[in-house]
Amino acid sequence: MASDIDLVIRHSKRLEQLLEQRFQAQGRGLHEKVTHVADRLDEKLVKNLRWIATMRNKVVHEDFSLDNPTQFEKSCERALEALQHATPRQTTSSARRSIHRRQQQQPESQPMLIALVVGILLLALYMVMK
Repeated sequence: MASDIDLVIRHSKRLEQLLEQRFQAQGRGLHEKVTHVADRLDEKLVKNLRWIATMRNKVVHEDFSLDNPTQFEKSCERALEALQHATPRQTTSSARRSIHRRQQQQPESQPMLIALVVGILLLALYMVMK
């Protein structure tokens, strides 16, 4: 019987390879690869892949052992089958641009909000001092 570490690494590696080959996923690990292609996968599949990645990370990086290795293997097999039969959905270029635009705007909105609050506070202070 394979150790938990062998089990999680073997299955995670197969899933990562399939994500790279079929979906051109990029990233350093299973979580990053799933994030890269999540908008093209079924939500249930993404949730399963994230659970697998979390279990893998706990086994490899923490003092953790799988409660039910058979359940882990079955989840991996379901994910592999789903990925093999999934039709890679393409996100539209406008959706990709919209996502990119939102990601770029988020850091800028916080300083603008802070400046607005500071301005209101200064105005209120001026009105009270008057």
